[in-house]
Amino acid sequence: MAHIRRHPVDESKWQVRYIDPTGRERSRVFRRKVDAEKFLIHIEAQKQRAEWTNPELAATPLADFAGPWLATRSHLVALLRPGLETLLRVHIVPAFGDTSLDRIDTMSIEAWCACRTWEADSPPASLSAIQVLRQILSAAVKARHIPSNPALGIKLPKLPRREQLFLDTHQVDRLAEVVPDQFRALVYIFAYGGLRWGEAVGLRRHRCQLLRSRLEIVESLSEVGGELHRVSPKSGKTREVVLPGF
Repeated sequence: MAHIRRHPVDESKWQVRYIDPTGRERSRVFRRKVDAEKFLIHIEAQKQRAEWTNPELAATPLADFAGPWLATRSHLVALLRPGLETLLRVHIVPAFGDTSLDRIDTMSIEAWCACRTWEADSPPASLSAIQVLRQILSAAVKARHIPSNPALGIKLPKLPRREQLFLDTHQVDRLAEVVPDQFRALVYIFAYGGLRWGEAVGLRRHRCQLLRSRLEIVESLSEVGGELHRVSPKSGKTREVVLPGF
């Protein structure tokens, strides 16, 4: 039965003793009785709503939790793991690595999102880092380390809009004339095919039906750690691209 008593060693303090949902007896000490009473009410309410979390697990630094979390991402394509590791190392761990999970709150995450240092970074990478932090904290909720995810509901910063410049047909032809011969077809593919970089450079000759002005996009080329790997297209689907004759 949960109760409050004077501390057996220091009678100027108050001790809360309670049984957690696992059956383990726990205690916490407060200087004021009113704080002890508030804590006891909070703990009992959490237990009733099945929201109780282990205070020892809640004190886990984010960096210590992120490592095992990353190991659970085994279902991801191996090529995606280096990207996650980079986001953790460059963005998330420097900001929250030493902070315990229960000390990461909505305001600190919003301040991180609004930090001016984002301006020097790639906006897509910044957004990805925020999304990964949200995933880590969601995993912490499922693991009963924290009762709720403070990153939920936070508005992500908008990507800055940049004016897009387009070449006309004459400019495309001029560009194709000045590049080495082996890259001339690639210029036209980029100009008229709408392919991603990895899809274009990953094209194989037998996938190019030049007489029909058609390209089969079935794979993409990706560089990881200085090595090139053939992977499925980003969309995950095979598609056919029709090019204007040239």
